[in-house]
Amino acid sequence: MARTYPPAVKKAILHVLQSIETGAYQRGSIAPSLKEMSEHAEVSLLTMWKAAAVLKEEGVLKGVHGKRFRFAPAAAFDVAAFHDATRQSGSFDIKSNLVWQRAAQQIRLDVFNGVYGEGEIFPAFKELQHRYNASFLTLKKALEFLCKEEIIKPYKKSYTVPLIVPQKTGRRIVLITWGNIRQELHLEILNEELLRACESYCSRMRLSLEVFGYFLEDNKLRWTSVKEEHLELEDAEDIFGYIYLVVTPEIDPIRIIRQLTHFGKPVAILDLVGGWQIPPSLSKPFFRMFSVAVSPRSGRQVGRYLLDLKHKSIAYISPFHEAAWSHNRLRGMTEVYRSAGLENAVRLFTFENPPVIHEVYQAAVDSQCSYDALRDYYDAWKQRNPDFVRHVFDPYFHLYLPHRILTKAAMGEQLGELFEKALEHKEITAWVLANDDVAVPAMEFLKARGLSVPDEISVIGFDDMYNTLRRGITSFNFNIRAIVHLMLGFVLNTKAFNAYQFKKRAIEVDGIIVERRSSAVAPTGKRRTSK
Repeated sequence: MARTYPPAVKKAILHVLQSIETGAYQRGSIAPSLKEMSEHAEVSLLTMWKAAAVLKEEGVLKGVHGKRFRFAPAAAFDVAAFHDATRQSGSFDIKSNLVWQRAAQQIRLDVFNGVYGEGEIFPAFKELQHRYNASFLTLKKALEFLCKEEIIKPYKKSYTVPLIVPQKTGRRIVLITWGNIRQELHLEILNEELLRACESYCSRMRLSLEVFGYFLEDNKLRWTSVKEEHLELEDAEDIFGYIYLVVTPEIDPIRIIRQLTHFGKPVAILDLVGGWQIPPSLSKPFFRMFSVAVSPRSGRQVGRYLLDLKHKSIAYISPFHEAAWSHNRLRGMTEVYRSAGLENAVRLFTFENPPVIHEVYQAAVDSQCSYDALRDYYDAWKQRNPDFVRHVFDPYFHLYLPHRILTKAAMGEQLGELFEKALEHKEITAWVLANDDVAVPAMEFLKARGLSVPDEISVIGFDDMYNTLRRGITSFNFNIRAIVHLMLGFVLNTKAFNAYQFKKRAIEVDGIIVERRSSAVAPTGKRRTSK
């Protein structure tokens, strides 16, 4: 039944709903105090109390211990409909518009987060009702609405996620990433996973995936591929579109984007760096920004996870804090803890003068005397087996040894300094490491100090690399396959893609915390003194 709201209460309700929609208030997090929200909404404390009572009744807010509230995890709401209806008549039925929309929004998010894959049949209605906490009629209305949006489609007596169907004829997708003059691609763990996912999806659709690398030579943009060097990025009739991976801040992404504007074809731009944006003069309807690993989103998920495990003091250890993605992970965790009333719960440990990656690499080359010996041994082996070594091992030696092994060796020497500083704070019960390359030595450090993980300190990394699986380290998986699915959906069928009704400029998906044996509920007793 529609209810009438006084103007001040309506203003307070609208402020909360809009703040949820814009992300100022995080779904699932502890709400600020009523006093804080009343100040933000510029209404009285009594008015905000009345608004909160309405929102609690309608499922937007949930009561927690004391007088605090928590925002519902799946609070989805048509703010525009509420605003229009109350402006015209002063009344609006929140419940009838909220419940089924909340279910629809949660299912929509699960589809593009990869919970339901292409062609996968939805579970039985009873399971869906339990999963989304909705009645049969509410769920039916939500599913029918998503069918109209073409996000799902009926299948027999259930529903399924439709396969990506190309909008026009074509045979190729071009993926652009950072390369070098030796026709090698600079692929870190996430980039490798992206490439594999792209190849897998393209193979299923019988499309060819061509990978182009770019590099600078005499300040000129050059192109290469694994097939031939000194190419030009081409536009051809059989190319559907392009996927551009922004993986380095060294080469201005605008140089690549400016060239792609001339082709007029869909371009999915995946930002893996952060700290830049497309200028308005180059914004085109056939460009779409995607983001993974660089926003505060992953930090928020990790923060909520640790908060649920009752960790009230955590360390964020990052030797890469000059990078935008590291700042954003810290920001996400800090926001979660601040919203829970824990202002200084997240403590940063980084270098006062962060080393740039090239300085670390050079230090590795200079300081590791074993590098020259290893190189001499490798060259001698190559002379004895020239064809085999050149074709099988050469690409890996040049690409992996300097960038991964030596950089990690030089960084490892400096990490001990950060670990020692973090260990001095005995109130800290969890270490969050900037990525898994830092999480692995952190585990070794704690083990050497005689500390028990997770009984005394929980350890969490980012990237979900194989090493964390092998060592049992909890890590954040960025859900690469889901973001690749969305990017290909945009490139191949923009019309179907737009049904997701994305509002944000850069599209992201939820990652997954892969829980292993390095994290647990915060300890209650005092930590032992380390060795």
